[in-house]
Amino acid sequence: MNRNRKQETGLRHQVFERDSYTCVLCSRPASDIHHLISRAQGGLNAPTNLVSLCRIHHDLVHGRQWIGVELAVDDAIQAVTEYVHDYYAAYFEQWGGW
Repeated sequence: MNRNRKQETGLRHQVFERDSYTCVLCSRPASDIHHLISRAQGGLNAPTNLVSLCRIHHDLVHGRQWIGVELAVDDAIQAVTEYVHDYYAAYFEQWGGW
């Protein structure tokens, strides 16, 4: 395994651990890591730009529809963004600021 692959695997586990191995939108087991700001748009491959999602919600955030899923894409994106903001606001408040 090359160095970049090891770093990505470690980062993936770090994000899953932070999010308790569950989707931040529904608490199902997480299967995917989602970039809040895509790499193509200059988003970092860092925990502050990543969240854990189940397959259904990851697909929804990327605009793929699932039959019977009520959460709209915009609502999913907003919920993920709020989760990360709230998580890091609490974390940095605990450890003394940004």
